[in-house]
Amino acid sequence: MEQQGIMRQLPTDDQTIVDYLYRIAGEYGEKAAVLMGDAALSYHDLNARSNQLAHYLRGLGIGEDRVVAIRLPRGMAMLIAIFAIVKAGGAYLPLAYNAPRSRIENI
Repeated sequence: MEQQGIMRQLPTDDQTIVDYLYRIAGEYGEKAAVLMGDAALSYHDLNARSNQLAHYLRGLGIGEDRVVAIRLPRGMAMLIAIFAIVKAGGAYLPLAYNAPRSRIENI
């Protein structure tokens, strides 16, 4: 896949998405990982912010065999949260941001 002049190799079978992010952040640190309108998030910042949140989640006991629900609008915060949960060892459950409260409570 090539975008913005960067040739990226997809993760291999023995490489997790987290391993891939660490590698890409090391190689392309300040290049844009995410572009949303006028806002950009670099690979370095995506990695650093998700690390910070992952450490916080581990402190709350999030790890293996834990599922964390995410109810955020699509955007950078959601991407950071997904990477953080996976880095902490958990699994994420995306919930529709605009779903009625009663539906969320049933889940």
